[in-house]
This record gives sequence, structure tokens and C-alpha cells, in this order.
Amino acid sequence: MPVVEHSRHPRPRKRRNPLPCLLPLLLAGCNAADSPTGVAEQSTPENLSYGGLEGFPDPVALTNGRYRGEAGAAGGPRTVVLSTQFAESGDLDNDGVDETVVVLVTDAGDSRIVQHLALLEPRNGALEHVATATLGESVRLRTLEVRDGIIDATLLILDAGDPACCPTRLVRREYTLAGDQLSLQHELRSGPLERIAGQLFRDGEVQRFRSCTANSDGSGDALTVDGIKRQSVADVVAQVAGDADGPLFIDVEGRWLNEPGTAAGVSFENTLEIAGLVRIEREGPGCDRLLSDTVFVAAGEEPDWQLEIRRDGARFVSPVTQETDEYVGGTRISMRIFEFGELPDKLTARFSEVPCYDSTGNYHSHEVEITFASTRYPGCGAPGLAKGLD
Repeated sequence: MPVVEHSRHPRPRKRRNPLPCLLPLLLAGCNAADSPTGVAEQSTPENLSYGGLEGFPDPVALTNGRYRGEAGAAGGPRTVVLSTQFAESGDLDNDGVDETVVVLVTDAGDSRIVQHLALLEPRNGALEHVATATLGESVRLRTLEVRDGIIDATLLILDAGDPACCPTRLVRREYTLAGDQLSLQHELRSGPLERIAGQLFRDGEVQRFRSCTANSDGSGDALTVDGIKRQSVADVVAQVAGDADGPLFIDVEGRWLNEPGTAAGVSFENTLEIAGLVRIEREGPGCDRLLSDTVFVAAGEEPDWQLEIRRDGARFVSPVTQETDEYVGGTRISMRIFEFGELPDKLTARFSEVPCYDSTGNYHSHEVEITFASTRYPGCGAPGLAKGLD
């Protein structure tokens, strides 16, 4: 069974913005009257010099958070930008003075976007850059925290098959300060993004997941956490469940994380981050229908119809006759448009990635419209696990 990442129910913490205290002397606190003339302006992260950036002069001097230099080896301009999203402070070396961590985004002229952690310390009445750690190319930093003598960063990195724009593999890294070096002490990687199906049990505010292949005694149940930005998993689950108390079948895109999770005082050995919803059913076949050989599945009501698109064709229950027809072969017009058969029994199915609730309240990730015998019928559907028509 996979190991799991930390619970994404965040720990309570006091978030400190270091920038107001960096304007004057950091060693003297936030009293501008105690700072010598000119120090405050030169001690902001936006106007410091940074070293240790591969492919750049050493150091690089930022002005208002930016640097633009001469063309690199690949012909593009060398650029450095200070991220405005991340700036965290804390005492890393237990000397009673807070260090500050900021993020630099660089392009050495070759269009490779690389992110770095940069550590800043107050020295001799001014702020200085003292260490750099490279996070990597085409990464997406999600959280940054300084606590208990470590820098705790979670980020998405490229997984196999990911386009450069869209990393999906979750990583948690812990850095410590040793002298003037940031050292990577620990790294935990999530599992890959995958389709996962099972039952969802609601216990107050906690939602626990049991996969279709897990033991029925609940010994392998996992905590679920919400990794969707555009919709709330809890809201969809509540709408499907209504007043029902029993478990729901849930089919999702998700990833197993790398540490035990805890929520509402309950500890779990495993944690499942849900990144996308495919199907949620209060009623239906549940784990008896996992769509392993299915490209898309869809159904509609009044009149009832059913469609299952497979690698070698389609199985269709007609809304006109309620008889089952088998189509051998077919044509995939685009990623979500399919055609089967010839007139007068030609069938066209169009899938749109819009959330859809059927007449029983079940959730599906797609709205569907079929055209059969020159008549259009609406419905709901979801992708299966098969890649496409042969």
C-alpha cells in the first residue's frame, strides 16, 4: 500500500511578512529612526545583489525586483525576477535573528524557467544574500514555510509525460542552513497522478477513502484532501449524498502522498489528494464498473439511452426502441467527438468537460449530447480508462 504525504489541512501558524522589518535595520527592529541614511533603500530584497545563479554574472544586482542582462548562449536575454508570491522569515541557525527566504525566477536566455530559493541575512546593519538552492526547471512552488530551523517547501515537478507547462508530481523538500550553504536534508515525492476508485465515508468533517481493492474492515482507509482549485470536493460530495448517510462510490484523478495524515484528531496511515472528479454515485454499480476497457460512458433520461464507447466500437441502448445495438469500429473526430455507423442509424456523441448531475443525483465530469436518427438527446458521461478507438 502506498505511503502518504502530510495532511493538507494546514497547521495553524503565524505568517510573517518580513518586508516591513527589512526596510530599516533588521538588527534594530522596525524603527526607521535607528537606521542610517540610505540603508533601508539598499536593504530590500528588490534591490539586493544575488550570487550563485548559473549562467549569470556573479553577483546579479536587482533593481525593483528585476534584472535584464545581455543575451545568453542561446540568444535570448538573461533575466532574473524576484517572486512577489513568496517571502518567509524565521530563525534557521538559532542565533536569535530571523533569516528571510525569497524566490528568484531565472531565464539564462534559453527559455528554460528555473526557480531558486535565496536566503537573506542581516549583516552589519544591512541585508545580504548569503545562500542559494535551486528548486529546478519547470517547477511550480505551492507552499513555503520557515519553521523549527528548516525551510519547508512543497512544489510540483515534471512527471513522465508532463508538458513543460504543467508539472504534476508533488514533492516536499526540507532545507537547513549550514554555514553559508543551504543543504537539502529530506525529500518526499508523491505517487503519480492516476485514476483511483473506491468508497467515500463521511465522518463529521473527515472524509475517509477505501479503495475498491482494500479490506472491508477499514484497516487501510485513507484521509482525503482536496487538491482541486475550481471546485470543492466537499460541496460535490454533499450535493450527491443529500440526506443519505451511507458511503458514496467515487472515481477520481488523484495521487497518493508521502506521509501519514491527521484530521479532526483522527490519524490515517495513507492520504489521497483528489486532483479531479470523474464520477460520484449515491446509486449505481460502484466498484463493479471500473471502466477499464471503456473510452467513455454516457446515459440520458426521458427517453432513456445508454452508451459505452470501447476500443473496438460501441454498445448503445437506443432511446427510440430501447434495444441494444453493437457498433463495430467507429471514428474519433476529436478528443471528445465520436461517430458510429451509417445513416439512418448513424450515432454521433459529443462530450463536453462540464460537471453534470443525472436524474438520480449522481455526478459525472462531462455533459453529453448524442445525435441518433437525426434527433439530439442530452445526458451525462465520464471518461473510462481506455485510451481511444483502435
